Amino acid sequence: MKFVNMTLLFAIITCTQSNAQVVTLPEKTAKFYLERHIRAKTLDDQIVLKNRMISNLEGQLLLKDSVINTYRFDKSKYELLISTKDSQQKILEEDVKRMKKEAKKQKFQKKLIIFIGVGLLTLSAVYD
Repeated sequence: MKFVNMTLLFAIITCTQSNAQVVTLPEKTAKFYLERHIRAKTLDDQIVLKNRMISNLEGQLLLKDSVINTYRFDKSKYELLISTKDSQQKILEEDVKRMKKEAKKQKFQKKLIIFIGVGLLTLSAVYD
C-alpha cells in the first residue's frame, strides 16, 4: 500500500501554512479527499456563477417590469385623453343642437315679425 504525504492537501484545505500538519494517509484515501476538495471548490464556483446569473435575470425582470409599468401608465394616460376628447365632443354636439334650435327659433320669430309687419301694413293701407 502506498502512502502520500498530506501536507499539501491540508495546506490547500486550510489555506494557511501555520495549520499545515504532516499526515501520512493511504494513497486511495488521499486521492479521495483531494478529489472531494476539488469537487467542492468546483461546486462553490458554480454556485457563485449561478447566483450571478440569478442576479442578472432578476435585473432583467425588473427592467421588463419597469417597461410594462411604463406602457400601462401610457395606456391610462391615453384612455384619459380619449375620454376627455369624447366628453368634449359630446359637449360640442350638445352646443350645436342647442344653437340649431336657437337658430330655428330666431328664424321663426323673424318670419312671424315679417308676417305681422306685412299684415299691419296691409291693414293700414286698407283703412287709409
